[in-house]
Amino acid sequence: MRQHDLAFMYEAKEAPDIHRNQYCTLEKTEWLIREASDYAAGVLGL
Repeated sequence: MRQHDLAFMYEAKEAPDIHRNQYCTLEKTEWLIREASDYAAGVLGL
């Protein structure tokens, strides 16, 4: 998965959650960190 794809998925996930913004921002940040870690591990072959 390319970095651009991660950014697009993050934006798409963010859109419907405006009403619960603070909670969802924290949730999405944790999700994005997990996704980025998996991506980096795959690229580096860890």
